Amino acid sequence: RHAMSVLDRATKAVQPKDQYLMFVHYAKKAEQFFGVTRTRDIYQKAIQVLPNAQVKDMCLRFAEMERKLGEIDRARAIFVYASQMCDPKIVVTFWKEWHAFEVAHGNEDTYKDMLRVKRTVLAQFSQANYMAAEMLTETPHVLSDAEAMKLEADKQARIEGRRGGGAASAAGRQEINEVARSAANIIRQNDAAPSKRSISEVSGGASNGAENDSSGLGAMERFKRSKASE
Repeated sequence: RHAMSVLDRATKAVQPKDQYLMFVHYAKKAEQFFGVTRTRDIYQKAIQVLPNAQVKDMCLRFAEMERKLGEIDRARAIFVYASQMCDPKIVVTFWKEWHAFEVAHGNEDTYKDMLRVKRTVLAQFSQANYMAAEMLTETPHVLSDAEAMKLEADKQARIEGRRGGGAASAAGRQEINEVARSAANIIRQNDAAPSKRSISEVSGGASNGAENDSSGLGAMERFKRSKASE
């Protein structure tokens, strides 16, 4: 019993790289002194402490121990637990062991369950590998000083162009509005004047020459001439 206590403390005191071997030694001594069933607690503790890369090997030992005891369901549950950390494309030995276990101790339903778990785990690892590859390939482009200065200059030019275009368009709209107001005033003045003239006004205007008479012109024509004279 004292030796077991020492081995238990040793699993915590050794370096992480030596923990796996220490747990294996601990389990062998427990089986030798107290029987196979005593090793369950040791295996369960090892699975919780060890990194994922070593959990697979420890689970295979644990499942084999349960199989020897005739605990087939316990062994199968251990395979299901360990499968989450075993990529079928990389950790081929684990899936071969589970396949052989189901062929020897399972049935059609348990074999199909194993295949379904394998497909699910494969899809999860494929998605994780795809995302990791995307992160590695998406390296940001760092601009040089010249590129940064060129981008800033282009930005300023676009800003100035928008300002100039806005001022020109505003001036154009103002000029159009002024012309429209002037034309409207002339038209209103023409509409307010008498529409008929006396015969003497017509004859007097005719003697001055048709080329100098602007009273008979339309409102828009008079507006154009007034603008031309300015």
